[in-house]
Amino acid sequence: MLTGRTTPVRKGATIKLQRKVGSGPWRAVASTKAKAASTATAIKKGTPFTFKVKGVKGKKVQYRVLCSDFRSGRVDAYSPARVIRR
Repeated sequence: MLTGRTTPVRKGATIKLQRKVGSGPWRAVASTKAKAASTATAIKKGTPFTFKVKGVKGKKVQYRVLCSDFRSGRVDAYSPARVIRR
């Protein structure tokens, strides 16, 4: 499992899980939409996300999360990559 929070983010922003196998390109493998925050505390804590991840036998697999909110005019934000080995 890969879990985390994005902040700040607007309701409806796309949160994508991207995977890179070996030296190949980053590819989106799952996505979800950000939910609306109901309080100031929830806005500070951010929008939670959870994705299932798995390794590929004998290969280095990296995952990262992309938060994209084109409606707000913000630039796409990427998490640091995490390596999963199997």
